Amino acid sequence: PHDDPVHTAIQNWVLQYGLYELTAPIERRTDWIFILDHTIEFGAQKCLLILGISMKELAKKDEPVTQGQVRVLRVEISRTTCSQQIHLVLKQLIRTTGIPVQVVSDGGSDLKKAIYLTYQDYPGIRATYDITHKCGLILKHLLERDMRWRRFLDHYAYTKRKCVHSRFAFIAPKKLNDKSRWCNLDTCVDWARKVIHFRETIAQRRPHMRQDAKGFTRHFDKTFGWINDFEESIQQWTSMLQLISIARDEVKTNGLRCDSAQRFLQKIATSQQRQCDPAEIVSSQLHLFLQQQTLGISPNEKFLGTSDIIESLFGKYKNFSARTPMKGIGKAILTIPAFIAN
Repeated sequence: PHDDPVHTAIQNWVLQYGLYELTAPIERRTDWIFILDHTIEFGAQKCLLILGISMKELAKKDEPVTQGQVRVLRVEISRTTCSQQIHLVLKQLIRTTGIPVQVVSDGGSDLKKAIYLTYQDYPGIRATYDITHKCGLILKHLLERDMRWRRFLDHYAYTKRKCVHSRFAFIAPKKLNDKSRWCNLDTCVDWARKVIHFRETIAQRRPHMRQDAKGFTRHFDKTFGWINDFEESIQQWTSMLQLISIARDEVKTNGLRCDSAQRFLQKIATSQQRQCDPAEIVSSQLHLFLQQQTLGISPNEKFLGTSDIIESLFGKYKNFSARTPMKGIGKAILTIPAFIAN
């Protein structure tokens, strides 16, 4: 006989520990920050997840929030998730935790309305829109009207099909996200810049192909030469992405403070990047957004500006649940509290 436990025993230990963490008493505080989102798993069931972090814990260090800093406050599984139901869950939770100082979400319609209803009950709550989703929304509004972006995507898709089984498979375009095509901007720009750099250094990279160098280069230019027509657009898109990166890094690292908008402008000034019309639009919209989100914050206060931590947990859960034979949201959801337990 073997002393090693079977896999089902280990699974049950993890689930029992997750249940323990989920049902453990919650400290009643006046500085709770709620982070909420819901996910759709196999089937029609949805999971509403509410995480909590105290302002005291958030203020300890100027770094992105880690899973060890948050606590799972509530997990609700249902077939339908409407704003009234989420509002009821929040009211029940507040009776236990006390009134939170802030609620952070991705701005989904049901969540947004539920937070508004909760604000009607407790007007002192600060409602915050996740910086990552705001950046995605800005890109969406700019790119969905940009015909150059649409043409670039058409060329990108055609090149991907053409290269996948060719001698250029090593530099073929990557698979893109079908749901949010504007969120693929960084992937496309990064790939295009790599192709341009490869073409510029092709002679140094392939010294052993002296006899075939011209043929290789000619075939390469025939396959990827269309990228040269988008050189100006790639520079503009790069500037847009750099601005978004500056804003996201500022908010994720330092949180939302009274001077966040000013710090964003200072970092842009020191970055010495090339400005263009689309980049100026991105800059002005992000600056306005930070001004709105930090309105009323005192000099000594720090609030949370992103719900990335909950997206990270959902990603970890989906990777775990994908390896289980269970379909639908079931007891495997108890792994989420176990993931973040110290």
